[in-house]
Amino acid sequence: MIIRFCAALLAAASLSGCFTSDAPLIDPDEAAFPFETIVYQGEGRDEVQTLIRKGDAYVVEPADIEMRVRFLAVGDDTYVALAEGSDGDETAVLYTFLKVDMAAMTAESFASMAPEDGIDRPGFSDCGDRGTCVDDLDVYIAYAQARVAAGDLPDIVYTIISAE
Repeated sequence: MIIRFCAALLAAASLSGCFTSDAPLIDPDEAAFPFETIVYQGEGRDEVQTLIRKGDAYVVEPADIEMRVRFLAVGDDTYVALAEGSDGDETAVLYTFLKVDMAAMTAESFASMAPEDGIDRPGFSDCGDRGTCVDDLDVYIAYAQARVAAGDLPDIVYTIISAE
């Protein structure tokens, strides 16, 4: 299920394993809700999806898996996105770092997939077939910001169709 959930959210052919955690690391009280609804499409995908704010999270429609999404603002137009979903048998919590450009109507996703050999540093741990565990959200944020600063290409670019 975790691999299917990763693939449903984020695509990165040369990397393997999601950034995940056992429990959500973004508290509902810290979550940012820049819009009530966001309609978007991932590059290379036919399906258009909508994030709709419901309570303390966004829900994704349509979706094969029930997902709740929260954003944590970490800078000007940058967010950590947490996606929590379940297929009924297993729950997954996944992370990506988003760089949003509303003028261009895009959101670039970075650090959604961990390197094949994992990350050997404090703040991360090996979660086996689930990927790389984020043990400290601040460490993940610093890692993602460093990837962007180093000029890494985004894992995927989302086109924002509308945001209200």
